[in-house]
Amino acid sequence: MKMSPLIVVLWCIAHGAAAADTTYRDRRQPSFTLLVPDGWTATPTNEGVTIASGGDAFHLNVQPGARRPGEVLVSLRPQFQRQLQGFRELASGGLKFGGQTGGFAVYAGTPPSGISGIDRIVTMTDGRLTFTAFESFKDSEAAQARPALARIEASFTPDPVR
Repeated sequence: MKMSPLIVVLWCIAHGAAAADTTYRDRRQPSFTLLVPDGWTATPTNEGVTIASGGDAFHLNVQPGARRPGEVLVSLRPQFQRQLQGFRELASGGLKFGGQTGGFAVYAGTPPSGISGIDRIVTMTDGRLTFTAFESFKDSEAAQARPALARIEASFTPDPVR
């Protein structure tokens, strides 16, 4: 079967972007993996990893011990209220994160940088560690940033509890 050149070009465009995606595996034990979309960089930190592209970022923090998602979110909210001028909560609730029951909150406001943005916090515990993701992007770039951040979030896979 012969394919038309147009179909071949369209297929290459559609599949080429995902071909350069990589997987980040954390160096600590127990470990976790996350998707690093094409054009994004992964930078290990003492607390976890930051995956970023321009002003958009996904920070995953790993803390020893088990903290309930609601407890984590309640403890973080005042920090965002103090930092964001015009603070408002856009959404919150439960979800699955890394295969476990977790929680999330989405805040909007203007940080000290003066560029209005959105912050999404997602957290869960596997019973030995607490994982908290901080996703941030500019209001003006939400349509471009949110799909990549959602892919990173959905890819989060902690090592199984043994």
